[in-house]
Amino acid sequence: MNESCCHIPTRFEWKKSRSLWSIVLLLVIWTVSVLLPGLEAFRRVLEHNFHVVLLPLMAGLVVGGAVDAWVPSAWIMALLSGKRKRNLLYSVGLGFLMSSCSHGLLAIAIQLYKKGASRASVVSFLLASPWANLAMTFLLIGFFKIWGVVIIFSAILIALTTGFLFQNADCRGWLGAVKPVADQEVISASAWWSEFRSRSGAAHVFAIAHGTRNLSEMVLPWISLGMFLAALSSALIPQEWFKNYLGPDIGGLFATLGLATVVEVCSEGMSFLAFELYKQTGAMGNAAIFLMAGVATDLTEITLMWKNLGWKSAVLMMLIAIPQIVFLGWAINLATT
Repeated sequence: MNESCCHIPTRFEWKKSRSLWSIVLLLVIWTVSVLLPGLEAFRRVLEHNFHVVLLPLMAGLVVGGAVDAWVPSAWIMALLSGKRKRNLLYSVGLGFLMSSCSHGLLAIAIQLYKKGASRASVVSFLLASPWANLAMTFLLIGFFKIWGVVIIFSAILIALTTGFLFQNADCRGWLGAVKPVADQEVISASAWWSEFRSRSGAAHVFAIAHGTRNLSEMVLPWISLGMFLAALSSALIPQEWFKNYLGPDIGGLFATLGLATVVEVCSEGMSFLAFELYKQTGAMGNAAIFLMAGVATDLTEITLMWKNLGWKSAVLMMLIAIPQIVFLGWAINLATT
């Protein structure tokens, strides 16, 4: 996977719209599955996933578009580009609210580090929402109900814990020299509120629609791919295989961790595969590991962190985050099976 998954066209051109054509392609595939009786199992899973995700996805795209329209990028830079302890809380909150694809968030995080964000803030920013955007956050609740909420808050807790440990290691000089960058002042909230009130209602609607369209261009192609792969795996892979190799035991947990490491699909597609994994095995903890381990194990992200933050930061993130994720999966399985 490369960062091209995050490219957003500046104006909508339907001939070049990946979101539009991904939906069209999925509809064509669905039509073929209706016409061919041998694809009935594939069609049932595809239709079920569509009904589950439609409302949460629409809500998530609109909320993500509102965040894009109303939260100035300068605020994000100012809040994360410091080394005070409260910057860690800011980084977790903003990482949770940001809407991009997984590699897009990584690019933002690296840019923040270059402009003065601490290593702890960068790592917390990435771990706060490993599925990368608000649309997927809504989808998790649609998929897993109350356990989706548990997974979301667990990701935030892991981000904070990892960030605090990183901050302590950085203060002790274990991660290498820190480049001197002056703290930036947070942009005045009153100035933002004044500008917000000065806009007309139509301007707000247009800005949200524009943000929603941009977010759709990033996530819908990968959501379509995830729906296709989930339906395909359900139709082709026997349920016994899932239960034998990816079940709720310790071996299944680590097999799921390995699978999350090698599956190179943007985070938007991982949610559907995680849901299919849960449906086939009943192992909610394995689904949580599959969702959350990508940021901590993805080769592309680890390589970029190694290059920009240093090898110690890349290794330390894996050493701190992965045990927490595996423990979380084990605890959820213990509570649900």
